[in-house]
Amino acid sequence: MSTPLPPEVAGVSLQAPRLLYEVLGPFHAATVPPTPPPESLCTAALTRPHVGRTLEGATLTVRSPESELPATFALAPFLSPAVLSYLPSPGAAWRALLVDQRLLSRPELLWTGALPEGWALGLDAPWAEAIAAALAALHARYRSLVEERYSFYQLRSLECAECLEARAAKLPPDLPPWQRQMRLSPAPRCPHAVAAMHAMGALCQAHPELTFELLGWLEPAGARLDAAGPEVTRFALTGPLMDTLLGPWLVGEAPGLASRTSYRGYEGSRLHAWRRPSDTRPLLPRALHNGVSLAASAWGFTGDTEALVEGDPSAEEPGLDRTAAPPIETAAVLPREAKPRSSG
Repeated sequence: MSTPLPPEVAGVSLQAPRLLYEVLGPFHAATVPPTPPPESLCTAALTRPHVGRTLEGATLTVRSPESELPATFALAPFLSPAVLSYLPSPGAAWRALLVDQRLLSRPELLWTGALPEGWALGLDAPWAEAIAAALAALHARYRSLVEERYSFYQLRSLECAECLEARAAKLPPDLPPWQRQMRLSPAPRCPHAVAAMHAMGALCQAHPELTFELLGWLEPAGARLDAAGPEVTRFALTGPLMDTLLGPWLVGEAPGLASRTSYRGYEGSRLHAWRRPSDTRPLLPRALHNGVSLAASAWGFTGDTEALVEGDPSAEEPGLDRTAAPPIETAAVLPREAKPRSSG
C-alpha cells in the first residue's frame, strides 16, 4: 500500500479554526419532509470563545421559528476525551486509520462507521479486524453525541440555559444555596435537547473538523499554551492522542492501562469495572518508558529499561553496541598556526 501524500493525511487539520460555525436545517422536527419549506428551518450556531482555544468554553445556540427565544447550551457535555483511562486505546489501529485510510480527509468514515469495499486487500485478517473495530468504536462515540437513542449519560440530562433559568425563577427566593442547587439538579430532559443533538450532527457534517474536535482528536495548534501566540491557522492532534500513537509506532510498545488495582468508568451506558493491569506492564510511567526505550535503541544500549533508570544491582550491566548508532564523520580540524606578534 502506497503512502498517501501529507496533505491527504492532514486533511481537515489544515483548516483554520473559526469563532463561529453556522448551519441551517429542520433540527426540531421529528420527521423531515424531502424539501422542507424555508420558514420551518432552524438555525444552529456554535461559538468558540477564542479562535486559539479549545471548545471547552464554547456554546451551541439553536433558534427555532416556533419560539421567540433561542436555546443556548454549554458545549462541555458534547466533548469526549480521545483516551479513556479505564479502556485500552488501539494506538496502532488509530495510526492506520489516520495514515493509511486518511481519516482526517474522509470524515464520512466516522459518520457511517464503514470502510469502502476492498480496503482490506493485502492485509492480514486479524489486523483488518482490529482497524475495523477501532473505526466502529469511534463511530459509536460520534453517534452517541448526535443521536438521542444512543446518547451518553451526560446528554440524557441536557438542559439549555433558558430552561434552567425558567426553573430557577419558580423557586422561593429565600432558599439557601445548597437547597437551591439540590432542587435544580438533576436536570430533567430539556425539550430543546433533541434539536441540539441533531444540530450538532448537522454542524459536524457542514464543518468536518468539529467532528474530530468533539472526539478529542484535534484542537487549535497551540491551544494549551498559557500565553497568546501568533494567529492560529490550523489544527493539531491532541497530546493524549499523540502519546497513544507514538508509543507503539516508535518503540513498538503495546499501550497498557495505568498502574491501578481496579477501574470504574462508563462508556455510554456500559459500566467497565475491575480492569486489572497486565503483569507485563512496566512500572515506569508510559511517557518516561517510551523516551528511555527510544533513546536506548537509538544509541545501541542493551539492557532492561527499568534498570537503566532506577538501577538494579542484580541486572545485567548495560552494554553499548557501537554498530547500532550511525557513524558521525567530520573533517579533521587542524590547529591554527601561531603567528609571531609584530614588535612594532
